[in-house]
Amino acid sequence: MKFLKRFERTANAFQATDYDKALQIGRFVRTEELKSELEEMDGYDDCDWKKLRKEMVKTWGDLDNTILYTTNDLINVAEQQARRGISDHQDFDTYLGKFTSILGYLVKNDSIKYEDPGLLFLIPFSRESQENIKRTLLYNGQLPTGKDGNTKAPQWNHLVAATETEVIRIEERYKQLHNLEQELVELRKQVKALGLPPDYNHQLNCSEKPLEPVLEPAIEIKHPVRNIAETKTEIPEPMMDVTETEPENYSQELVLNKWPQQSSYQIRW
Repeated sequence: MKFLKRFERTANAFQATDYDKALQIGRFVRTEELKSELEEMDGYDDCDWKKLRKEMVKTWGDLDNTILYTTNDLINVAEQQARRGISDHQDFDTYLGKFTSILGYLVKNDSIKYEDPGLLFLIPFSRESQENIKRTLLYNGQLPTGKDGNTKAPQWNHLVAATETEVIRIEERYKQLHNLEQELVELRKQVKALGLPPDYNHQLNCSEKPLEPVLEPAIEIKHPVRNIAETKTEIPEPMMDVTETEPENYSQELVLNKWPQQSSYQIRW
């Protein structure tokens, strides 16, 4: 059976055991009628792949109207990876392997083209990463434009290459965050080793609350009351003997004539 050969080839690519094959085969049978027949076969309940495979060949023979994958399988793989996220190349390689296996099967059976599920493939990536991937394609001239001016889906190999470039950036960001976390852990250990008080240790958290102004307490100063009458001291006025005498050759007119009629300098503030 072609269906069984395709199923086993894909299962072996993911290193699935015979138990895994018997457990997962029901997911790849399309119609409910065929699923009901499968569940009644010997070896299904026990997950015995050899018995189950023998029963499938005996019951269905060369029946090839069963479908190994559908576009829903592509959607499920993308959504499952979106819940897990992609933080390094290992995550990406696992996701790419699953997605490519299903996509290759669908393309081979003329269900879709390689370029069709490009946006679906980017679902596990953040909005920022999706924009970065798009910019990479634009920079490399790999994002075609239609006659109406709208961008078209890129070639599959171009999309994968641009995505791998973004995965490298993601790995670098995760490494930077990890290193920063390690530095903070070491800093807390050093603070603890120094035996600093808890209040000082909390200051390392750098609270973003605005500082409250600290006002100095008002101090009331009281001056002792003094009786001015008691402290009055009589100060005798000095006696001066002033005798008005006119200098010799005194002339008021002579003095006035010596005074300059106009100031020779100006006042500046």
